[in-house]
Amino acid sequence: MAKRTVGQSDQISSVIGAARRDTMTAKRPFWAKNPISARLLKSYEGSAVVIALVAILAWFTFSGGPARAQNVPRGETIFQRCAACHSVTRGKANGVGPNLHGIVGQPVASRPKFAYSKALSAAGGVWSRDRLDAFLKNPSKSVPGTRMTAGAVPSDQDRRDLIAFLVGTARH
Repeated sequence: MAKRTVGQSDQISSVIGAARRDTMTAKRPFWAKNPISARLLKSYEGSAVVIALVAILAWFTFSGGPARAQNVPRGETIFQRCAACHSVTRGKANGVGPNLHGIVGQPVASRPKFAYSKALSAAGGVWSRDRLDAFLKNPSKSVPGTRMTAGAVPSDQDRRDLIAFLVGTARH
């Protein structure tokens, strides 16, 4: 092996050092290159994971997460099954069933000029998304004595899409 001079050793060391720095920099995420971020991460390494998990949990809790993804156009297609008895057109008269325009958030059995069953009239409360979901899943189980017996929507995704469509009708 040939001997190196002092100048050559320094040159080789600086090249190796630069390569090492580049490698270390490349492996760190962009936000860790900032000295302030790097210090915060070092002091809160365990906390960063906890904060990330809390953020993800909050997203699932308040947005409904991916399990509650809704497809409004698909909900409109699903509503065609209901259109024989119900309408969602603002101001249109009731049919066999009440007009459902803007029904989400409205009191149960509150549409004017519609003769509701005694069971639904006595149910009280408001048509929330959850209450509509339970009613559409099994109307006669949700409100025993209701006259709506043919309108069950067994699929969870179909009900979510249908309810998203009904929510949207209030905007038109």
